[in-house]
Amino acid sequence: MGQTTVSIRMDEDVKRQLDEFCSEVGMNMSVAINMFAKTVIRERRIPFDIVLGDTSSNLKESTKKVRKTKDK
Repeated sequence: MGQTTVSIRMDEDVKRQLDEFCSEVGMNMSVAINMFAKTVIRERRIPFDIVLGDTSSNLKESTKKVRKTKDK
């Protein structure tokens, strides 16, 4: 399968933090973004909730869902 280049715009601080995280877990941004893309394709959905409203209550709810998923 051939490869292509994708160019995206990202806040410098977000990029720096993502680079740091990826390094800590032994990958680079390209691998992380490819993992995201393949998960979207495989699951036919964005692999996290996208919500509007009070972020503190939404964060708590999302955290509960993630913990339940990890416990399965």
